[in-house]
Amino acid sequence: MELLDKETETLLRECLDRVDDFPAVLAEKFKELSSVEKSRLRSHIKSLCDNGYFSKLKWTNNVPYMGQIEQKGYTYFQKKDVYIRAKLRQDPYFYLLDEDSEQVLSNLSQSTDAHQMVSGSADQGRILEHLNKYGYIQFGPQGLRYTFEGNYSGVISVTQKGKNYFTDKDRRIEEIIVLGNDAFVVNNIQQYNISDTSKVNINSTDNSTTYQISANDLSLLETIRTLARDLDNSAEIIAAIDQMQDNVGKKSFAEKYNNFIQSIANHITAFAPFIPALSSLLANAIG
Repeated sequence: MELLDKETETLLRECLDRVDDFPAVLAEKFKELSSVEKSRLRSHIKSLCDNGYFSKLKWTNNVPYMGQIEQKGYTYFQKKDVYIRAKLRQDPYFYLLDEDSEQVLSNLSQSTDAHQMVSGSADQGRILEHLNKYGYIQFGPQGLRYTFEGNYSGVISVTQKGKNYFTDKDRRIEEIIVLGNDAFVVNNIQQYNISDTSKVNINSTDNSTTYQISANDLSLLETIRTLARDLDNSAEIIAAIDQMQDNVGKKSFAEKYNNFIQSIANHITAFAPFIPALSSLLANAIG
C-alpha cells in the first residue's frame, strides 16, 4: 500500500469530515496563505487527484469549486490501519497486541499507582493473563484469583515494557510510513543452532543444523494467534502456537504441530487456509 505523507493525509481527513462540500474546504484553506504555501497545498491536492482519491475537480480563479471523493479516498484510513497492523506483525522484535488488550494496557498505564488492585469478569482476566505472559504487566505473588462465578481479582503492576508499548509502537509505525513495504523485511531473521545431541561436546564432530525462522514464518504464527484470540479455547490454542514457534526447526516440532491441530479440532474450517503453510514447517523439523 502506498501511504500518503502527513500533510496530504490531514487534508484528506478534513475533506472526509465535510464530504458534502469538500471543495469548499479546499477553497477555504487557500485563504491567507503565502504563495509558497499555496503552491504546497496545490501539490497535495494534485497528489490526491493523481492517485485516485479525488476526481472531477474543477478550478476557478486558482481555487477548487467542484469535485468528488472517490471510494479510494473513503476507504484510505481503514485500509491504512489494516496495512499498519499487518506490517507490525512482520516485526520479529515487537509483539503487537490485539485492540482489546491495547485498551486494557492503556487504561492500566494511566494509573500512577505502582501496584493496582484489579477485578472483573473472566474474559477480562484472560486479557490480563495475556499481558502478563508477554511481559507488559506483572502479577502480584498470588496471581489472579478466580471465583466460582467466573470473576477474578488480584494485584498487578505495569512493567517498563508495558509503559513503553505505545511509544515503541508509534516509532515503528513511523518506520513503516517512511520505508513502506521495505519495513521489517531486511535482516528480520532469528537464527537457531540445533544440535542432534542433547549436550555440546568439546572437540567432537559438529552434528548441528542451522535453521533460520524468517519474518514470514513469524508473521504467519502471529496471524493465527490473532485468529485464535476470539475462540472459546483461545488459551489452549495460543499455548500450542507458542510451543510450535519455540520448536521450529527441531525434531520436537512435529509433536507441537500435532498438539496444535488437536487444539483447533472444533475450528478447523477457520484455520484451514493456514494449514499448508504450517505443514511446510514440518520439512524443517529434524527427524
